[in-house]
Amino acid sequence: MQRLIVGAVVLVALAAAVAWQSTPTAQFAEPRPPATPWLSYIVNWPETQDVSGTVSVDNLPAVQAVEIVNWPQPAGTARFQLVGFTTTTMNGGSGVFTFTAACQAEFPGSRMCTITEATRITEIPDLSNGTYLAWADTDEPGFSSTESCGGWGATYQGWTGTAISELGRRHFVLCEESWSVACCAPVE
Repeated sequence: MQRLIVGAVVLVALAAAVAWQSTPTAQFAEPRPPATPWLSYIVNWPETQDVSGTVSVDNLPAVQAVEIVNWPQPAGTARFQLVGFTTTTMNGGSGVFTFTAACQAEFPGSRMCTITEATRITEIPDLSNGTYLAWADTDEPGFSSTESCGGWGATYQGWTGTAISELGRRHFVLCEESWSVACCAPVE
């Protein structure tokens, strides 16, 4: 009986070894350059500056902005950036078109920001004209309708929507509350 059990264990071990060796391994493709290469130019390199003595953090040359031109954008997508908070306040169930109309009245050519657009900015606008918080649309997968005030059309008790503070922090606030709207415009 013991020989039968030992023989079965050996057969199972052999079968597992054969199966493991015959399992194909993943093949990874060699990285390739993009199909359509692009040429970008940096047009405002600063002039070379002489630095003498010991270089330390307190005597480095002044920081200078570098402008990169013709950087490729994904096809068909414009980049938007926060331009301000509306002075008009409204509840979270007012609707995206109402939010956008308020933005356009105060910041021509703008619309309601997504939370990503409102936080990925290169210039911080003056946000003192609005309230401490402003509605910003969710743009991340997995958010339920209760986290965008039912698609910005409901003020059910306990439902929340996303808002951004003047410090750039995301908040979830009750839909029945009135706040400014975070407005974004295309970056030229």
